Amino acid sequence: MAWRKSALVFLRSSHLRMALGAFLLVALMASSLGVKAGEEARASEPETGAFTLLGRLLDTHGNPLSEAQVSLHFSGLTLGETESQPDGHFTLRFQWPQEAAREEQALKLEVKRPNFRPLTKTVSIELSKGGGSAELIDLGELTLVHRRDWAFWFAAAVFGGTLLLIALELLHKTTAAMLGAVLVLLGSQAASLFNPDWYFLSFERAVQAIDFEVIFLLVGMMIFVAMVEETGFFQWLAFAAYRAAGGQPWRLMVVLTFLTGLFSALLDNVIAVLLMAPITVEIALKLGLNPLTLLFPEVLAANIGGTATLIGTPPNILIGSYAGFSFGDFLVNVAPVAFASLLALMLLMRWRYGTAYRLAEEIDSAALLEHLREDARLTQPALFQRTAVVGAGMLALFLAGPRLHLTPALTALLGAVVLMVWVRPDVEHMVHEVDWTTLLFFMALFVQVSALQEVGVIHWIADVVKGLAGESPLLAMLLMLWPSALLSGVIDNIPFTAAMLPVAAYLSKAVPGGESGLFFWALSLGASLGGNATLIGSAPNLVAAGIAERAGFPVSYMRFLIDGLPITIISVVIATIWLLVRF
Repeated sequence: MAWRKSALVFLRSSHLRMALGAFLLVALMASSLGVKAGEEARASEPETGAFTLLGRLLDTHGNPLSEAQVSLHFSGLTLGETESQPDGHFTLRFQWPQEAAREEQALKLEVKRPNFRPLTKTVSIELSKGGGSAELIDLGELTLVHRRDWAFWFAAAVFGGTLLLIALELLHKTTAAMLGAVLVLLGSQAASLFNPDWYFLSFERAVQAIDFEVIFLLVGMMIFVAMVEETGFFQWLAFAAYRAAGGQPWRLMVVLTFLTGLFSALLDNVIAVLLMAPITVEIALKLGLNPLTLLFPEVLAANIGGTATLIGTPPNILIGSYAGFSFGDFLVNVAPVAFASLLALMLLMRWRYGTAYRLAEEIDSAALLEHLREDARLTQPALFQRTAVVGAGMLALFLAGPRLHLTPALTALLGAVVLMVWVRPDVEHMVHEVDWTTLLFFMALFVQVSALQEVGVIHWIADVVKGLAGESPLLAMLLMLWPSALLSGVIDNIPFTAAMLPVAAYLSKAVPGGESGLFFWALSLGASLGGNATLIGSAPNLVAAGIAERAGFPVSYMRFLIDGLPITIISVVIATIWLLVRF
């Protein structure tokens, strides 16, 4: 009985202890919740003398400025500091010192950013003597002005030097572009050692400037074209062209010119020349015809035909990505100019080489036809069928892309990946087929152009053009079209286009009627068509010249100018008339 009483007492005491523990636990939780609620209540109450300062930083062209240092000062005391965001907005929260006078005060706002003049603004706040409450102060939009210091001239000199190295062929264009990119980055880093305000381009910002929409579009198209090449389709096409022309040089020129223009529009103008030119040289020699009488129309057609589409020329790829234009936009706004210019080219070449075509010897044309028939076979019919299916799908997606929210780069990558999964090619071989030198050239170029934007060179060019054009969209269009064509004939049109894109964007906002995209289309037509003027105006020109030289027919600068300059002037006149009618 004793042990039962002891157990009962123990159980009762255990229940008591458990009840006491539960009570203490509930009390502790209630206490913590009360403290937290009190803290939240105090946090929700306006803090005495608390302020939030809002604003947005823009340059003189209305573009947002990021990474600007914003600080607020009063009587030598820094009340707060912050940094502007990518959209230009900044938020600065500060607490008014309790020991300071509680009345209306004037504070000094300072904004600093490399390559811009410092901005100082007076901000007035009013504190009630009764204690004050949290206030929101919106400063609206603040404009920073570029300053033309050493970085301006340094970046301009590096870019100009790059263009000179490319034009004179002192360095490969990729090497020249990479050298320029490294120089602007090193120059920025070295200058910051002497003065932090001279730091104008960080490595992170340079990487952000690379337009990967352009890079991936090129990668996808390069893989697709490499697989088409393996089918023997282009050799077969040359045979079909010769047969369609009946062996007549004039008709053959028309067929080859049309095909080269078409492939330049659908693939790429450089690729079109690489594929068509060797076959053209072989046919011309068999006919006893100077290959240049067929090569010149082809290469000029490549530059003209590539103008018609988003993927036809590198300048169009840059413009489409920057301005957000679709494949269909190019077909509507610039393809008619390309088609009319192609017809003008055929007539001009008929007049230029008509005598040579008539006097061409049709030596053993039957043997030539048999030779082409033997060589011009689809080596991989199954692969050709698959590339044809995927190519048709890609073209459909290029056209329907805006409705499906598919970018051109995604469409190109999708086509390349689907074809690789379907065909299962040697992946390492496909990687080798990608033109990495061109991709590196573009990436280095984006870095240099970002430096030009940072230091204000692009702004200066845009202001000069706007000053000359005033409020006239016609004059602004002419200033964009004709100088673009002229300069693209003497310097590489790719870096020129990259540098002029922000100028076209500014004119689109500043000049009435620019919102239609007029100045981007003028840049597209000028940069692409101007490449026909001289031998160094575009990559297809140099490719064709190299093929002709290896065949024993060197092309001089003046020889190309005689053929290229007239069609350039004619095509730019056609473009001018079209833009006047269209817009």
